[in-house]
Amino acid sequence: MKKNNSNDLVKDMTVGTPWKQIIKFFLPLFLGNIFQQLYGVVDTIIVGKGINDKALAAVGATGAIQFFIFGFIVGITGGLAIPMANAFGAKDYKRLRKTIAMATGIVTVLTTILYIISLFYARKLLIQMHTPLDIFDDTLSYLKITLWGMGIIVFYNFTAFLLRALGDSRTPLIAMIIASFINIFLDILFVVVIKMGVDGAAYATLIAQIFSLVFCFIRLRKIDIIRIERDDWKIDLPIIKSLLKTGLPVGLMNSVTAIGVMVLQYFVNGMGTPYAATYSASMRIVGLFEEPAAAIGLAVSTFSGQNYGAKKYDRIKQGVISALIITFVMNVIIGLPLILFPKQLISIMLSDPYNIELAKQILPVAGAFLWSFGFLFVVRPASQGMGFTLVPMTSGILELFTRVFAISMLGSSLGLLGVAIAEVSAWTAAQIMLMVYFFYVYNKVKKETF
Repeated sequence: MKKNNSNDLVKDMTVGTPWKQIIKFFLPLFLGNIFQQLYGVVDTIIVGKGINDKALAAVGATGAIQFFIFGFIVGITGGLAIPMANAFGAKDYKRLRKTIAMATGIVTVLTTILYIISLFYARKLLIQMHTPLDIFDDTLSYLKITLWGMGIIVFYNFTAFLLRALGDSRTPLIAMIIASFINIFLDILFVVVIKMGVDGAAYATLIAQIFSLVFCFIRLRKIDIIRIERDDWKIDLPIIKSLLKTGLPVGLMNSVTAIGVMVLQYFVNGMGTPYAATYSASMRIVGLFEEPAAAIGLAVSTFSGQNYGAKKYDRIKQGVISALIITFVMNVIIGLPLILFPKQLISIMLSDPYNIELAKQILPVAGAFLWSFGFLFVVRPASQGMGFTLVPMTSGILELFTRVFAISMLGSSLGLLGVAIAEVSAWTAAQIMLMVYFFYVYNKVKKETF
């Protein structure tokens, strides 16, 4: 083996000061996630400003369905990375290679099945969600193009999760930077110059994702400790069972959470196209402000997974407490623009003054509770990284019921404000549940070990 390859391209998070390790791992993840969000933001700006607000509503109307479909399979790929991080932390490279091979097979089979089912039910899902008729055709076209590229999107995420499980958060960052610039260029070319409409935005994103996938795959090929051999492809049922045990609950959690988001989208669609356009743009903005918490979550997941494999449980607790402090301070600060400058932020994407005023019902509420979202994205991946994925899955069910209950109580009287309250209520309920669960699991594991 070439020793420099394994040392240079992977990172052992079982040594060193926990908070420093998390920060170092977090920064590239954060920047990478920001560039990934630029896909959606650039699409929104160019479609909204380059075409019109109806086209923007058409793109936004696919968001909940994409979360439902891709959230499941991408969640599974994230769950599959947990045993990889455990094996890497334990320095069991033979098991690591075998785990990667079996995970690749699982992802291939599940993606193929989901692709066929999704294309068949795409139109029916949009009808069930009361997608407005004046944007229905554009919405369906955009969704189908995105679904055609499912394999590209899924395997990019698979390679990125694998790299992160090995402690490499820099490569996905570089891939996202390259892809973001490609996406911006192609968005302008396809939508503004060639006038391809919403289809152009969809094609631009898929082509950019291809470059991300290729870049990450090339980097993986340079890591000698995961150089898969012929024997590694032989079916190993215990490893497959272990992978499904961690992967499926994470995927199901994402899908259940997505159903709650679809309920909100259903309610908003019923209010009419202006509300759908406003909700779409507002959630794009909120999504951008959520990225620091999401990046902390990925860092905590890798940190927890590697240290659990190495049986360094005290480090896990230290890392989680550090991450909670970091995410609280960070989200209180970055939530302020959403509270103080909602009109200025939403004007970047929307043109209609009425729609801009509507957005002021959503952004301040999200900004005020961004810290709760941050807590959720620390304690959930911390538990998942230790291999405890069942209760985090049920937290998705709690989010679903919280969203449904809140929107049923507040939606009719408060409109988009009720939608915003329903969203942040789901964050808060889930994070309280998982905060208690993480420390319960930590104490249980430590007692059983010592």
